[in-house]
Amino acid sequence: MWNNIKSENLLYLVIDMQDKFYPLIPAAVLNQARKNVLTTITMFNELKVPTLGTEHCVKSLGHTDHEIIKIWKGNNFVDKVTFSCFKNLNFKDNLKKYGRKIVVVSGLETHICVLQTVIDLLEDKYHVIVLKDTCISSTKLKWKNGLDLMEKAGAHIMNMETLLFYILQRVDRPEFKTLVRLLKDAQNS
Repeated sequence: MWNNIKSENLLYLVIDMQDKFYPLIPAAVLNQARKNVLTTITMFNELKVPTLGTEHCVKSLGHTDHEIIKIWKGNNFVDKVTFSCFKNLNFKDNLKKYGRKIVVVSGLETHICVLQTVIDLLEDKYHVIVLKDTCISSTKLKWKNGLDLMEKAGAHIMNMETLLFYILQRVDRPEFKTLVRLLKDAQNS
């Protein structure tokens, strides 16, 4: 799979990053994960990687984080009642139209919606990269359990910087300067 990790082969999925979930998450964890999701979205916009997003029970839980929406260039967010995004037909149709078999995943909660989506993607023969520093659960134990289960199921677990630098491969790409600036900004905010 490593040889295929190129922007033209990837699709980015952001699962249920909704404000109403945020009070359940420790503030430091939430702040870092949000910065990492925003950095990943910005870089994938630059690299022209398609992005898909979901919202869980919008009627009850509201919409996606306003900071994410400000920079979002993907399709509209799919409202879902299933824990797995893959069990929502609108999501599944959007995913399949891109024809990309490597899905990079971020979101919450790691041990519920992210886990169930990743398992379904793997069962449908997608390669899945879970960015562990962009996934959130209400406790560290639940987060770790979700990551462990996804890895055992066959997902590749890595951090955001590892993936983005791996995609870039070189310092003389214009996107490299963007990434360095984003990482510095994230550290200073």
